[in-house]
Amino acid sequence: MTEEGVTFSFRLPTRVGWEEKHSISTTTSAGGPISLNKSILGPQGAEAIIYWTSFPHGDYADPCARLLSPSVGPSASDLAAAVSTAPGTKLVEGPSDVALGGRPAKHVVLTVRERVGCDPGFFYTWRDVKGGALWPTTGVGVTIRVWIVDVDGVRLFIAAGTTEQADSGLEKEIQQTIRSIRFEGATPKMVKIAKRFMGARNAYDAEKTMSLVADDGVTAQLMSNNAMDPNMGGVRLNRDQLALALEAERLYGARYESFKCRRDPVPVWAGVAQVSCSYLMDNKLRQIAGYRPLRSSFGIRIRNGRIDLLGFPWLNIGFNPSGYRPAEAVRFMEWLEAEHPEAGRPGDRGELFRTQGQELIHVLTPESLDLLKGYLADYERSRTG
Repeated sequence: MTEEGVTFSFRLPTRVGWEEKHSISTTTSAGGPISLNKSILGPQGAEAIIYWTSFPHGDYADPCARLLSPSVGPSASDLAAAVSTAPGTKLVEGPSDVALGGRPAKHVVLTVRERVGCDPGFFYTWRDVKGGALWPTTGVGVTIRVWIVDVDGVRLFIAAGTTEQADSGLEKEIQQTIRSIRFEGATPKMVKIAKRFMGARNAYDAEKTMSLVADDGVTAQLMSNNAMDPNMGGVRLNRDQLALALEAERLYGARYESFKCRRDPVPVWAGVAQVSCSYLMDNKLRQIAGYRPLRSSFGIRIRNGRIDLLGFPWLNIGFNPSGYRPAEAVRFMEWLEAEHPEAGRPGDRGELFRTQGQELIHVLTPESLDLLKGYLADYERSRTG
């Protein structure tokens, strides 16, 4: 399912009796999937419902202003507090801290004492599509379980209602379904962050770039011949080292032209959603060698609204004889080995490079960047006069 740009999935413990229902929003006239209903006592009235939407603007459902006022604060905790004090209900449990799909969430359990909410979802209203296991109202005696989770600024509202006729088996199926929820891919907000980040990199705006990364630094995923490969290792950079890496990127004249960022449909790194950015890559080494910009891409991983994994095409140079080496970097390394062997070679730690596995990794210190600046200028003069 997708709600306000957030894609998630769940698994039913059994398909027997469960029916997917669609709705039509009363304000936008948009229609789409809204709930799963199940009847165990007859062909029509359902004894259980699981529905999903968001606050304050659901795609296919509208919050009841009497219960969930637009003035509710911006956090999941604020929304959970409003739910727990809803008129016409008795608080059974919560608000409590739980996990939903691996993310922190709030959980509240209530019973309905008076019908003061919106139909059919008590907290939300929509125009139900008739037929099958109906849930036209959330009546007195119904138990409502609510889970609220913030997914990169989108507050998802997932609720389950059971009537007094629901048995323990039905309640167990609800719990199993909720536990199976998984969030898939990156969100639109993540894509926006990645685009801002790429724009700042191209502008060599270090301050803006640094404002978008995690406080504890990033993992720089090593690349294979200018392309990202999840089988490659990574280099952990604290914020000081990352600032130096961005300065080295400026010295190399690295550019990511015509970039496009999109949600990656399949998580690559540790099952975590990421954004994939494609681009035309150019840099000073390619220009000196007479090479055209190269089409490539790398992933950007975003957690809690901040970037914590990215790619630097220039950071590592493979010396594996199988050939996973950028052609422009090979020429630069050959020149360095002849003119400045102290810069570092495979198996040797130098002033500019160190060895990690089958890779030469840049040493990120102010001193090494001073050397890089001089080496690049000498290399350009040697090749172009």
